[in-house]
Amino acid sequence: MTSTTLGTDLLAALDDAASVAGTAAQQGQPAHVRASGTTRAGDAAEARLTVADVDRLGVEIQRIHMTRSAGRDIGAQASALPGRLARLLPEPVEVVELSATLGQAVLRTPVEHMRNGGYFDLEVQTQGDLILRRFRVDKAGERQPENWTLTREQLGRLVDELG
Repeated sequence: MTSTTLGTDLLAALDDAASVAGTAAQQGQPAHVRASGTTRAGDAAEARLTVADVDRLGVEIQRIHMTRSAGRDIGAQASALPGRLARLLPEPVEVVELSATLGQAVLRTPVEHMRNGGYFDLEVQTQGDLILRRFRVDKAGERQPENWTLTREQLGRLVDELG
């Protein structure tokens, strides 16, 4: 019996949805891909991607949203994620907000590591939700959503580390 991770389950769902995602991208619309599985910690979880484009090698992502069945200590999650994501994102993230009372944390790319005004924003909640997005600060100082590209292998590993 082989064991799969949520990341490999998501990649299989992405393969199944690749033609739909490609068609949606041609029409300028994002596609939504969803997979359920088990995190490395053994918790049931669901990963949902908003995909701008997909091909045989990579994925252009707008958003990753994960929901885990088991909540976790917010302080422990927030302190562990920067190290776990260090090699999977093009820029590092660090904790910028942490509230044990509210059960949430925000991690972002530090200003000194931003490339052309772009940065990652990761919202983490005690009850199990994680949302990873990328933004760019425009010339007016407003933040605008920005897609980012990963190989399929990077995406699978990223989902596993978020889990």
